[in-house]
Amino acid sequence: MTALVTPKTEADLLHDMCIEALEEEQGIQSQLVALQLKLKRLRHNGKKLDTELSEKHVKSNDAFEAYAKKTCLEFCEKIRKTFPREVRDIIYTHVTGYEDVNIAKPQYEMGTKIQDFYFESSSQCDLVCLSKDGNLKHYWNADYVGMDMSRELGENYYRSVTFEFQDKFDLMAKFRIIDQWGLGFSPVNFVKSVGVSTIYDGSHFLFETEANSKPEYETYSWGSVWDAAQGIHMGSERGLVTSAVTHSELLVHMEPLFGFRSGTAITFRICLRDDKGLNQLGLQKLCKSAVSLIFPTLQRLRDMGFRFRIAIVGREHGDWVSPFTSAWNPASPEELADSFRKYVDLKIKAEEEAEISAMNDEMFGYLAVSEETMRKARVEALQRKIALLEWELASSTPSTQDTVEQLAKSECLQLTSQIMTKLPREVRDMIYFHLGTRDRELIEREHFRTTLDPLTRLYSYNFERWKAEHFPEHYWNPEYVSIPFYKELVENYYRTSTFLFSDDPGVMKRFLTTDEMRLGILPRELVANVEIGLNAVSHDRGSFRAYMFGIPKSPERMRETLDGLFELKPGARVVIRFVTEAKTEEEREEHCRAPVHIAVIGGTGISSLPGFTLAATLDVDTPWGKPSSPISILQHPSPTTGKPIPVAFLSRHGLHHELAPHEVKNQANIAALRHLGVRTIIAFSAVGSLQEEVRPRDFVVPDQIIDRTKGIRPFTFFEGGMVGHVGFGDPFDKRLATIVRQCGHALEGDGVSLHDKGTLICMEGPQFSTRAESNLYRSWGGSVINMSALPEAKLAREAEIGYQMICMATDYDCWRGDGEEDVNVEMVMAHMKANAENARRFVGEVLNELSKEEHSEQVLARHLDGQMRFAGAMTKKEGRGQDAEKKLQWLFPGYFD
Repeated sequence: MTALVTPKTEADLLHDMCIEALEEEQGIQSQLVALQLKLKRLRHNGKKLDTELSEKHVKSNDAFEAYAKKTCLEFCEKIRKTFPREVRDIIYTHVTGYEDVNIAKPQYEMGTKIQDFYFESSSQCDLVCLSKDGNLKHYWNADYVGMDMSRELGENYYRSVTFEFQDKFDLMAKFRIIDQWGLGFSPVNFVKSVGVSTIYDGSHFLFETEANSKPEYETYSWGSVWDAAQGIHMGSERGLVTSAVTHSELLVHMEPLFGFRSGTAITFRICLRDDKGLNQLGLQKLCKSAVSLIFPTLQRLRDMGFRFRIAIVGREHGDWVSPFTSAWNPASPEELADSFRKYVDLKIKAEEEAEISAMNDEMFGYLAVSEETMRKARVEALQRKIALLEWELASSTPSTQDTVEQLAKSECLQLTSQIMTKLPREVRDMIYFHLGTRDRELIEREHFRTTLDPLTRLYSYNFERWKAEHFPEHYWNPEYVSIPFYKELVENYYRTSTFLFSDDPGVMKRFLTTDEMRLGILPRELVANVEIGLNAVSHDRGSFRAYMFGIPKSPERMRETLDGLFELKPGARVVIRFVTEAKTEEEREEHCRAPVHIAVIGGTGISSLPGFTLAATLDVDTPWGKPSSPISILQHPSPTTGKPIPVAFLSRHGLHHELAPHEVKNQANIAALRHLGVRTIIAFSAVGSLQEEVRPRDFVVPDQIIDRTKGIRPFTFFEGGMVGHVGFGDPFDKRLATIVRQCGHALEGDGVSLHDKGTLICMEGPQFSTRAESNLYRSWGGSVINMSALPEAKLAREAEIGYQMICMATDYDCWRGDGEEDVNVEMVMAHMKANAENARRFVGEVLNELSKEEHSEQVLARHLDGQMRFAGAMTKKEGRGQDAEKKLQWLFPGYFD
C-alpha cells in the first residue's frame, strides 16, 4: 500500500527556507570568526616581527656604534703610541683647524645660560668619527678617542687658537673657567693668544650701555656684536646706544685680561667709529689720546710677563681694514707714536705714487702697459669675479636649519588654516585657551610690552631638539600661523587671562589702550579679569603707600592708578588687594606669625631678592638706641616644606648710606636682631683685595679676622659693672661657613668666582690704607680688607648668634700700583654695580638653603646656646651695675636672675 505524501504548504516551504538561511548564516559567521582569529594571529605575528625587527635595528645600531667606538679607539691609541707628542700636535692642529675663534656673547633669548651656548661658534672644531649613514660627524668625545687624546686635543685647541672677544670684556672671566668639554682643566691653563676689541670715537672709548641689553625689535636677536669676518663692532652700525667711559672705568673693563696666564699674547684692537680715523690727522690724534689712555694698563700687562700689541681697525674706501699692527711689547707710547708716523709716511708716499701713476695712465693711456701686465690684470679680475660668485652661491644656498624652518612654517600654516576652516569657533576657543591663557599675567611697571612676549611663536622647530627627537615647540608668531588664527588667539588671550597690575600710575591705562600686537585689537574691549595690588600702612588706615623700590607715593598717585579701571568694559571682574605693612612688633605678629631666625646685614640692594615679599618694616628701640635702619621682614616659601620663612634685613650704613664705618650702631643692630629672635646672620661687605689671585668681583668666605680698629667703636655688651668673656678663636661660625661655601660653589661658572678661605683685615677708616699699611697687611697674610666686620662679628658672638660674612672684592687696595690703580670710591661703586646681580643671587641661594628643614638646628644656633649665661655670671650680683644688668636682661631674658 503506497503511503500518501502530503504536499507542503506555503508556510512549510517558508519555514524550510528560513532554516536553510539560518544554517547558511551560521556557517558564514563561523567562517568570519575563523578569519578574525586568523587575522588576529597574523597581527600578533606582525607585531612580534616588528618588535624583533626593532630590537634587531637597535642591536644593529648599537653594534655599529660599538664598532665605530672600537675602531676609533684603536686608531687613536695607535696614533698615541706611534707618534711623539710633537707630531700628534700637528695632527691636532689640523683637526681643530681654526686660527681665530669668536667668543660671542649669547643670543638675547639665551638669557644667562652661558654654559650651554658659550662655545657655539667654536664647537664645530671636533674630531672626525664614523657614522652609520656614511657621513662624517664631528665629536670631541672621549668614548671615541679616549680620554687622553681628548684631553690632548683640548690642550692643543686652546694653545693654538686665538680667541677673539668683543668690547664686553666680562665674558673673559666665564671663558677662562668653563670646562666646556669636561676635560678636567680650565681653558686659562693653556690659552696662549687672545684678541680684544673696543670702539674709539676719536676722544673716548665706548662700551655698551644697559640700553643695549636687548634688541631694538622684539623679533630680532643679538647674535654676535663682534663680527670676526668684518672685524668691527656691529652695534654701532645699528645705531645702538654706547657710553663714553672714564679712565677708571676703562681699567675696570680691562681688568679681566690679568686673569690669563703670564706669557699670553694679547692683541688690543682699537676700532675707529668712522672713516676719518685712518687719515694722517686721525691717526696722530689716536696716538695722543687713545694709546696714552690705555698704555699704562698694557705696560702693566707687559711687566707681568704678558705680550701685547695694538692694532687699528677702520674704514678705508668703504671697506673695513686693519692697516696697522704694532710690534710686540712696544716700550713706550713714544715708540708707538714713531711706528704710527712711519706708517703714515708710507701711506702718504703710496698715495702720492698712486696719484702720479694715475696721472701717467691718464696721459699716456694703456699703450705703455706691457702685455704681461694686462694678462695678470685680467687673471686677477677673473679671480675676484669667481670669489664673488662663490660668495653669492654660498649666501643664497639655504642652510639645513633654514630648510627646517621653512618646512615648519609651511606645516604650521596648513595646520592653522585647516583649524580655521574645519572647526567651529567654540572648539577653536578651546585650542586658544590651551595655547594662550595665563592664569595670572603680571604687567610690569615700565616695559609691560615685554610681558606680551609669551606671544612669541606658535609652532617653530627648535633645530637641535628637532634633530634629536622631532619635537615641536609652540610659540606665538604670525609667520607660522594664519593671520585669522593669530588674531583669534590674541583675542582669546585677552578674554581669558587674569592681568595683575602693581600700584604704579599709568601702566594699566597704557596697557588697556595700546594695540600692542598691531591687529586692530584694544585690550580694553576684551579684558575681563584684572587684579591690582595696593599697599596700605596698617598703623594709619587713612593713608596709603605705594611701596615701589622703597619710595612712598601720595594718595593722588594712588587715585591715578585706579583711574585705569575706567578703561575696562562693563562687566569686567576687578579684584583690589590691599597689602598691609606692619610697623610695630605687635602688628608684625599679625602679618608674619613665624619666628624670625635668619637675618641679612648689608646694603639696601641686597634686600631686593626675587621670590621675597615684604611683610613688615619695624622701627625697633633697644637699650643701646635705634639700629642703623628700620628692619624689614621679608617672607619666602621654604624649598622643603613650602611654609613661609621670614628673613630680617638691616642696612648697616643706613637707608641712604649716611653712617660712616665708625658711626655704625653695631650694638643696637645686633641687639635688635637678637630681640626679634634672630640666631643666624649672613653679613655682606665690599672689600679690597690684598692678594693677586683675589680679583675684583670675586667672592671670599673668610675664616679669620685681624682687628685694626682703634677702640673708637663700642665693641661689647658687657661693660659698666657686668663682665663677660667669650671665645673668639674662630670669629666665624664654621658650620654656617660650610653651607655658605657650598652655595657659592653651586653658582661657580655662572658669574660667581669663590675663594673658600681668607684672613680679613678690619681697619678703622673711613680713609683707605696707606701703601705701606697695605703692604704690611699683605706680609701678615691678609687676603682682603674692609671697615665693617668688627665689632659686628664680636657682638654677634656675644649675642649667641651664628655669624658669617660674604665678601665681594671691588679693588686691589693700593699695594699694586704707583697711584693710578689705587682704590677710590668710583672704582668700588663701579664694581659693586656691575656685580650686584651675582651678589643677590649668592645671598638668595644661601637663604634658600638655610630655609630647608635639614638646617633648622644650625639656624637656631643650638651650639651657641647658654654661652653668655656662664660668661656673664662671673660678676657677683652685689657688684653688678644696675643699668648694665637691666640692658643685658633685655637682651638675655632670664639669664642673670
